[in-house]
Amino acid sequence: MKKVLLTGCPGRLGNAVLDALLKKGYDVRLVMQPRLDASKLPRKASKRLFLDLAEEGETPAELLKQFVKGTDIVIHVYGTVDYLAPRKKLFRENFEATVNLIQACLKAGGVKKFIYTSSTSVFRRPHKLPITEGHPPTPTNYYGESKLAAEETVAASGIPFVILRPTVMVGKEYVSNFRKFISLAAKGRATIVGDGKNRISWVAVDDVVAAYLLAIEKPIANEDFIIASDKPVRQEEAIKLLCKELGVPFAPKHVNLHFAYSVAKAGGLFHKLTGRKPPLVVEEVETIAHDRYYDVSKARRLLGWVPKTTFQKAAHEMVSEWKKQRKV
Repeated sequence: MKKVLLTGCPGRLGNAVLDALLKKGYDVRLVMQPRLDASKLPRKASKRLFLDLAEEGETPAELLKQFVKGTDIVIHVYGTVDYLAPRKKLFRENFEATVNLIQACLKAGGVKKFIYTSSTSVFRRPHKLPITEGHPPTPTNYYGESKLAAEETVAASGIPFVILRPTVMVGKEYVSNFRKFISLAAKGRATIVGDGKNRISWVAVDDVVAAYLLAIEKPIANEDFIIASDKPVRQEEAIKLLCKELGVPFAPKHVNLHFAYSVAKAGGLFHKLTGRKPPLVVEEVETIAHDRYYDVSKARRLLGWVPKTTFQKAAHEMVSEWKKQRKV
């Protein structure tokens, strides 16, 4: 039985990966951030280390090294996604934490594979479509830059690695990311930014989890993979499906793309002045209204990964979860 060390619990993706690992019979140990509630995690993941991965010093480094010892596979899911956070915070959580974990693996020895969770945000401004793993990195914010820096550290470590880059994740676990759009549609105020013909890349959580399992099981190393649905959905079609699941007429309001950017940029300034979260950020506009999709043939060919979830199913799950949360 392979021994797996997992970070990122009890986060949404971390929990989903943990459930899948336990069902497969892996011996899982967890590195969790201090002060996090672990009461709802399965008891089978018995070994847990509460440690700030980005903390410097001999004591945390030694604790982490000892915890890594005897591990076959390390899956590093932990990280921070916050487009409004300062550079220092994002590099601490995404880059420095990864450096410390890599160092612990090197000192402990014996780690056969390091699976790193990156993001398609490293390709924020593509030069051509569809985007492949060979596309030059084009991050445009601190989040993308921090993930790219962590990727480079993993690749240069000498430990056999697999880098997974999920795109925008959808499903009941991620309904909070789409709550504003679902709420507007439910009120008969569905909004489309631009003409709505652009393609939006997405991927279901279950399909992402399947990629992690394949990354463990397949005899591959030193490869990076884009993890996205091979059926991008047009913005207009996505809103239409949400309206259908909500049982409301599809009568969207179109918002000019330049106006949306102006609102988002003003929101960024509002955040800097007040510290409060704005209604819209630039990265959301880019995700919603830009034509962006990916070629996942490499993941199909080398991992044997096939995305199975339809956007219709994902929309149904998100709307159902949204309705459930409203009743609580």
